[in-house]
Amino acid sequence: MIVSLCDAFPRSLVCEGACRIAADADIVWSVVGNLGDVSLGEDFVDRIVMEGGNAPGTVRHLYVKGGVVVSERIEEYNSKDRYYAYRVIDPGPLSFVHHLGLARVTPAGPGSCIASWISMAQPIETERAAVRALLQGNIDMVLGALKKRFG
Repeated sequence: MIVSLCDAFPRSLVCEGACRIAADADIVWSVVGNLGDVSLGEDFVDRIVMEGGNAPGTVRHLYVKGGVVVSERIEEYNSKDRYYAYRVIDPGPLSFVHHLGLARVTPAGPGSCIASWISMAQPIETERAAVRALLQGNIDMVLGALKKRFG
């Protein structure tokens, strides 16, 4: 990811999560790293429309349940190290700006890995608790879906 001066400014809200999964990191990455696959977010996303592939510069539009569309741009995608960084470029009606996120799958011994997610944003005005609940809830749902899928 090319770090810009904009990225040097802090975000006041950070949500994160990680879980150990009893599956090979490459197998888990094949799901996490598939940016157009809606299965991990199906609890809150109806569909994903991609403009590009699994590469930096790709824009993906997440059609969130309830009619909201959130657009993200992939800033960095590294299949060798199993991570990608993304930026929300249009939050639609959601109450945050200056968002960056990172998804990663890290090997953790034979047949095991750790999936982790971090999301940073600046809430608008008095929406801090609602934005935290939304972002943390999304992370928890995705990690829960991974644990369920891989046992």
